[in-house]
Amino acid sequence: MGRAVLFDLYGTLVDIKTCEEGASFWQELADWNAINLGRIISAEQLHRDYISLCETKIEIYGEGSVLPAVFHELLGGSVSEEQVLTFAREFRKLSTHDLQIRSYTIPLLNRLRAEQFRLALVSNTEGILTNYDIDHLGLRSFFDAIVLSSEVGVAKPNPEILVKALHSISVTPRNAIFVGDTLETDASAARALDMPCVLITSYPETLMAYANCSVRVVRPVLQDIYAEVKRLSSQSQ
Repeated sequence: MGRAVLFDLYGTLVDIKTCEEGASFWQELADWNAINLGRIISAEQLHRDYISLCETKIEIYGEGSVLPAVFHELLGGSVSEEQVLTFAREFRKLSTHDLQIRSYTIPLLNRLRAEQFRLALVSNTEGILTNYDIDHLGLRSFFDAIVLSSEVGVAKPNPEILVKALHSISVTPRNAIFVGDTLETDASAARALDMPCVLITSYPETLMAYANCSVRVVRPVLQDIYAEVKRLSSQSQ
């Protein structure tokens, strides 16, 4: 039976800062509409339509799984899937102020792959945006499976999303470890499957708060994370 490590994305392997409120952001998207679709709409109206569509679609689909439908209607409805994806990439690019891989991420993934761990990415995200981030950062090739909540219809802390990831890489919970950054979603999902969980945090008060939890808490340092993953993996063998 193989061994696996499942990773959360944002706040665990990657840091991101976005803003979708600036006037210049919506003006650039309105300009994109005019240039690529020949559709003239003001930045203000585009912003209002976006907010309205998000509210409507959340009531139908639930939060975290609405943007493909929102973008399709925001562009006028009579657009191709490729046009929607192109707009989504532009939306993400323009709204992202900072997107960085953490310093330990690539060395950690390389070490684990070299030791024959199967790796999966499990994130509560809108896939139409997150897939852009994954490709932009060059992370896709590190993982044997990428499972995004909006694409599978279930989100952490529901452990079913971890079950889907484990099934896709043919590993059982007892031979896997989850690495994330939140007790409420990441650790809760893992513990529901009796899967060991490592939480990464920079805040000393968080370390103390989690002291009595059945999860391991480490600093965002390569050696700390790697050593804990290896220790937990050896215990499960």
